[in-house]
Amino acid sequence: MATQNIENTFGTKFQQYCLCHKILLQQDKCGAFKVSVNNSNKTFADCLNVFNDIKLEINKELEDLQKEKSIDPI
Repeated sequence: MATQNIENTFGTKFQQYCLCHKILLQQDKCGAFKVSVNNSNKTFADCLNVFNDIKLEINKELEDLQKEKSIDPI
């Protein structure tokens, strides 16, 4: 799958993770994603766990920004 499609679907951080770990995602004709069997030891479940961790990190950053904004309104 093209890295641009990964970025559009999952976001930049996940795209960078895939590139760094040489993970090749493939999308079937129904739109489902799978990890290419030629990859090291990564499974799609591993990728989903990383993706969920990234989402949690982003949510925490957003919550922190909201707290800062409510404490120090401009």
